[in-house]
Amino acid sequence: MNPKPPINQQPLFQPWLRAVLFLAAYMVLLTLLGVVVFIGMEEGNSLTNLEELYILQIISLLVTCLTVWIFRTYIDKKSVFSLGFEWKKKGRDFAAGFGLGFVILAVGTVILMLLKELAITSFKLEPTLLFSYFFLCVIIALNEEILVRGYILNNLMQSLNKYWALLISAIIFTLFHALNPNISFLAVVNLMLAGILLGIYYIYQQNLWFPIALHTSWNYSEGAIFGYEVSGIDFHSLLQQDIGETDWLTGGEFGFEGSVVLSVLLIGAIWVTHKVYGSNE
Repeated sequence: MNPKPPINQQPLFQPWLRAVLFLAAYMVLLTLLGVVVFIGMEEGNSLTNLEELYILQIISLLVTCLTVWIFRTYIDKKSVFSLGFEWKKKGRDFAAGFGLGFVILAVGTVILMLLKELAITSFKLEPTLLFSYFFLCVIIALNEEILVRGYILNNLMQSLNKYWALLISAIIFTLFHALNPNISFLAVVNLMLAGILLGIYYIYQQNLWFPIALHTSWNYSEGAIFGYEVSGIDFHSLLQQDIGETDWLTGGEFGFEGSVVLSVLLIGAIWVTHKVYGSNE
């Protein structure tokens, strides 16, 4: 029988309440830091879309890391590392996550081409831009996975059935993207499914490397390689495409994340991930 930890080492509050308080603190800090940074910028200083995205995502990642450190250290009374950063024996899972993100986008693109809803028109190699987009995608993945899967899902699983915790975390993940431009009903459905896909590995393995790799590969493949909008945001891409006008198939202006084709692929990927990583349950 394990002895009860000393009072000063016991977590504060119930786990679900920690998740709620964490989310509230994150939103307040993000708003305050965002306002300070953009007010401090010189008036009339014009930025490219890529520079703006970098600034926004770096601010968000800094706020995530700060909030996670404060809550994990002083509220949870645990280490940040214990959120799921163990690398030992996870290299293969990292590679699997990275490959899965690319495969989903590649298969979806081939399906749209077969349906004559997409044609690749040209190839445009800009190494510096592609390199910049990759690091942007890494920052986005780290930010959202540490925030949603690492802290929120981790704590919800301690209060709820893991599948309910997964569903709630997927809803929160969807809400974070609710204000993205050109969002549609199918896009909301797919964001929910993506949240489940990114989290289903975590509820079995309690490790972040698979979803971080999958999220990075997903965004990079979608925007920088295949040329879709990423959640309504336009990227310069390696492949130039001519997209069809059937929005429920192509995703329209929101990008492939608004496509029913992706819905089917996501459901398949969720099932495969569940079978592979939940088989020992």
